[in-house]
Amino acid sequence: MMGAERDAVKARIIEATIACIEKGGISSVTARSVAKEASVNVASINYYFGTKENLLEETFKTALEHFSFDIHHLLSLPELHSHSLLKVLFSFLMEGIQRYPRLVQALLFNEKIAPKYRTTFLHQFSSSIEVLVEKILQENPRCSSQEATMRVLQMLYAVLSTCLPFQIGSLVGFDLGGAGQREYYLDLLLSRYIDWIPAERIEAQRNLVKEHIQKLFESR
Repeated sequence: MMGAERDAVKARIIEATIACIEKGGISSVTARSVAKEASVNVASINYYFGTKENLLEETFKTALEHFSFDIHHLLSLPELHSHSLLKVLFSFLMEGIQRYPRLVQALLFNEKIAPKYRTTFLHQFSSSIEVLVEKILQENPRCSSQEATMRVLQMLYAVLSTCLPFQIGSLVGFDLGGAGQREYYLDLLLSRYIDWIPAERIEAQRNLVKEHIQKLFESR
């Protein structure tokens, strides 16, 4: 089997592993269940990954690599002002949380898994915060570095809270499962914290924001 073909099979197995995690959690991942999901034989799982632990480790590692690549790409978009950039970033995060809730919760909260990967996950946010703060300071010189950092952190907390196993919004009938509700949530959040961008500039980049969000998930 050629190298490219081997890589394609491994990628399909990893995608199948994520699908199994989303269907039944970490405990549902077995060589047999993944093989069925990936349409390969069990021997292929053992050949490429050896053990369930190795398979899960490679799956989490790959997921974080994709996450880091996408975040780096987002933060390098020079044409977007801070409101649009944060809209794309937060839309990406919330969509990912909606698509892969059990994967995200395992990486952040599972007591056996999270300690190994949480640092890498949070390090990516640390680098992102620095870039976002710098962009805010360039746009709004009257904002101090501390204030800009607090604004970004508070928005991140508001977005990442949507990956908690229990959604507080459900207590009052607010469901973030729909794309329209998530967009409303983000627009309201950004209007509170990024209040120096004129409405006409926000509107001027609305279609560009949608294009970037769509491209991100077309590649996944």
